[in-house]
Amino acid sequence: MKDFEPFAPIDVFKNKRKSPLEEKEERIRELKRELEELREQNRELRKQLESVKFALGSQIRRLEEEKKYLLEQIGNLKSENETLKNELAKAKEILETLKKDREVFLKLNEELKLKINQSLEVLKHELLNLWEKVTLETLKELLNTEKIQNEEVVKKIFKEIFEDKMFLGEIDIKANPQDVPILKEILNGKSEIIFNIKPEPSLKRGEIEVETNKFFVERKYDELIPHIIRETLERIIKESDNSTS
Repeated sequence: MKDFEPFAPIDVFKNKRKSPLEEKEERIRELKRELEELREQNRELRKQLESVKFALGSQIRRLEEEKKYLLEQIGNLKSENETLKNELAKAKEILETLKKDREVFLKLNEELKLKINQSLEVLKHELLNLWEKVTLETLKELLNTEKIQNEEVVKKIFKEIFEDKMFLGEIDIKANPQDVPILKEILNGKSEIIFNIKPEPSLKRGEIEVETNKFFVERKYDELIPHIIRETLERIIKESDNSTS
């Protein structure tokens, strides 16, 4: 007799088919889930889009501001370049003018140097001629050792001596006899001096000896040489001026 074999379980729903209604409902549920997923994706995409739009807007604004700044800088540089071009043109004009002025100045400077040198040569020649005249006239005066011919020179010499306030009171004077009248003429106008003049033939014209109770003063011929030269020079210059005028 065979062993007993139990029957295998039977799935009563295995071969059971869904009804059309159930399939539609299942399909609707799946569509709803898909729709919800799409909505979620849409929301996420919208957020991302808004974020990108915001970032893009900020970048666009930054670029616009940068563009505006660059355009302003370009405008300023163009204006500055125009100004620099104008100033450069003016500077070139001034430089050209200065070059011309320098050439004119150098030419005038050379002409002035030439004129100065010519004038100096003329002046040098005139001074040499004047000095020659003065020397000749002075030598003529000095070679006459006995007397000074020019009375005005003698008078100026004595006036200079007695202009000094050191001569006060009573004084004794010795002078060349020809000079005595000149001395009297000078001293008569000085009330503070009481004088006694003694002619001394050994003294030359212009020489003088003055004695007071305190000191003794004498003026010899060799001391008169500078004065004679000065007087002669003044006389020659005066004569030269009169002849040219």
